[in-house]
Amino acid sequence: MNNQKLENILTYIIANKYSALFYTPPLYKNTVSYFFKKPKEILTASSIRDCKELLNVLNSEKIKAYTLLNYELGYALEKSLNMYYDDSLNNIQILKFAENEVEELDSKKIDISVKNYGEYKIKNFRLNVTENEYKKNIKNIKKYLIAGDTYQVNYTVKSSFTFSGDYISLFKTLIFNQSARYSAFINLGEKIIISISPELFFEIKGNVITTIPMKGTSKRGMNIENDIKNSSSLKLNEKDRAENVMIIDLLRNDIGRFCEYGSIKANELFSIEKYESLYQMVSKIKGRLNEGTKVADVIKNIFPCGSVTGAPKIKTMEIINELENEKRGIYTGAIGILNNGKATFNVTIRTMEINKKSGNGTMGLGSGIVIDSDEQKEYEEVNLKGKFLNNTQNYFELFETMRIVKGEIIDFDKHINRIKKAADFFLFYFNNFNLEKTINEILSKIKKDDNYRLKLMLNKYGLFNYELSVFNFNKGLVKIILSKHKISSSNTYQYFKTTNRKLYDNESKKYAKQKYFEVIFLNERDELTEGSISNIFIKINNKWFTPKIESGILNGIQREKLLKNNSDIKEETITLDKLLKAEGIILTNSLKGQLKVDEFHFNDGEIIHF
Repeated sequence: MNNQKLENILTYIIANKYSALFYTPPLYKNTVSYFFKKPKEILTASSIRDCKELLNVLNSEKIKAYTLLNYELGYALEKSLNMYYDDSLNNIQILKFAENEVEELDSKKIDISVKNYGEYKIKNFRLNVTENEYKKNIKNIKKYLIAGDTYQVNYTVKSSFTFSGDYISLFKTLIFNQSARYSAFINLGEKIIISISPELFFEIKGNVITTIPMKGTSKRGMNIENDIKNSSSLKLNEKDRAENVMIIDLLRNDIGRFCEYGSIKANELFSIEKYESLYQMVSKIKGRLNEGTKVADVIKNIFPCGSVTGAPKIKTMEIINELENEKRGIYTGAIGILNNGKATFNVTIRTMEINKKSGNGTMGLGSGIVIDSDEQKEYEEVNLKGKFLNNTQNYFELFETMRIVKGEIIDFDKHINRIKKAADFFLFYFNNFNLEKTINEILSKIKKDDNYRLKLMLNKYGLFNYELSVFNFNKGLVKIILSKHKISSSNTYQYFKTTNRKLYDNESKKYAKQKYFEVIFLNERDELTEGSISNIFIKINNKWFTPKIESGILNGIQREKLLKNNSDIKEETITLDKLLKAEGIILTNSLKGQLKVDEFHFNDGEIIHF
């Protein structure tokens, strides 16, 4: 598996019709990505008969191909739904490749350059239904639910937008913000398809089929403690479990048509998968295929995935056809990779199509509607889902700042433990080999008689970088100032050491020019939080206090040590009024240790001397 630059791969794909990248982030175990170059054969079908026949091409164990299956193919595969099928469209595309035109790439070795992103813009985002139309359709769905015709309907709408600029930057931004296991960048000639899907439809290895339905979501927490609570809450949520079980039963029934009797096991129920913005409840179902069962048989029996229709499937697909005013196309269909006898098909959610000439794009959005769904909340949620295109998080890295004394990195294990926890929270790939290699390089550059400042940085894809400089600290007068700007305790980045700290950096630079040692901040509730590079301890009535984590602070290494070794120091919510009564202030950080503050300045000119 050769090392490749992502930019080079995507540049090739943009220039070469029908080439594609199927990318899995290095975060997952034993990850392989696939680079398909020039196809030797392109097969399509539109009529019901031709679609069924063409699927049989996928049965060859030697085939190397990727395939696109539109949602509407499901109407061709189920006789009772044939009346809804439109045979004017190609609902199957199979692209076959010679062996030397498919590269298997170790995802850990794909070089994802993170700087110098090109520009792109997404404008004119809108849904293909009005708010009133959307709510009316939800009410109509509820009539079917009340009548007992269906238990859940996955109702979808289409959004449209205008794209201009750099496709490579768009894809990089999306995979930075969404660690989806089944990401794809496909050039179909007239259009580019970008899919950032987390959901497996099915996978066949040998005679074993695996499917992992997703149903049940919860938001991520703003810090580690809150995050753990949200994960646990989702796992125990009866409503989400009930929805998950409904899809499990549907899929067990589907794959039971071609699996050996008694072989189907749902032995990993209600697992929680973590993504950047949410937790997802999943369950794993496995079964042994009957002898002679091929890929085409599986697709003919279970397509489309029950998680994107609802249950019971056939009646619910009739309701979907009645209420949705635009064909879904590839959205909620499937993208499949066939390589070396293994078949992997994912559900194409979070998928956009962009016309290369006009820049006009479409993307499907949907949610599962049940009897107690609220029309207003569902409408707000579907709009929110569409905002992930524009509301992306800017690129950032994790970092730790450490002191090196006589060749030893002080509190090294504590710093590495903290960056590991941050990596786990933000879904950054952490590679111990890369860490060891970087540390050895650093230690080879230092002189044991000198002290050093080390800033160790980790990017999302597991690469470490560092800044190393000789560090000689002369304390002098320690004066601090209270910033006019307030931080938000609901901002996740307050609780971690990341390069996403524009306010802190700007304020620190501004006041450093005025000879201030540090600038400190209040939160939105006028509670004391921290300095730009320091934790804070204040003395009131001869007792020491430090702000609580939930006020919006990073739990610094020195802070943690002081609290552990001094039981008389208390964590407390420190209001501005309490701060004004301070008899003394100490700042702590890993580089400069503990520092007694001499002067505390306010922007109105007031100064407290200690």
